[in-house]
Amino acid sequence: MDYDPKQENINGLLEFIDYIQDSAASQIGEENVFGFPNTMKTKVIFRKFKDVNQDVIALFPEESDHGIVKHNLIPQKLCKSYMRLGQHSSADYQFVISVSVPAKLQEYRELKKELEDCGYNLEIIKKIS
Repeated sequence: MDYDPKQENINGLLEFIDYIQDSAASQIGEENVFGFPNTMKTKVIFRKFKDVNQDVIALFPEESDHGIVKHNLIPQKLCKSYMRLGQHSSADYQFVISVSVPAKLQEYRELKKELEDCGYNLEIIKKIS
């Protein structure tokens, strides 16, 4: 078989990905994949949109996205959010609350697991106090 430099690069990338995944897995309980201790709790609110798709979103109300969006001409603060499709993004907290309902455990279970697999140590709350 002839030497193929493209295949060699692909093999190298696959080995690197395996190494990163193994490293991340070995750090569970010590540090998350971002290098932060897993003892740090992240407050999260799980909501289900009222629309036809009824997608579930995780809102991180204490993690500001330092942006302001005008909704109905009223400035709204943005927080970080996460969805299975699209992953991390900004969200207008008040708007999301107005177009969603609290998600039940069976509705947000997969999203919660995905976040924990990313290294989050979640504290689930119903609303900001």
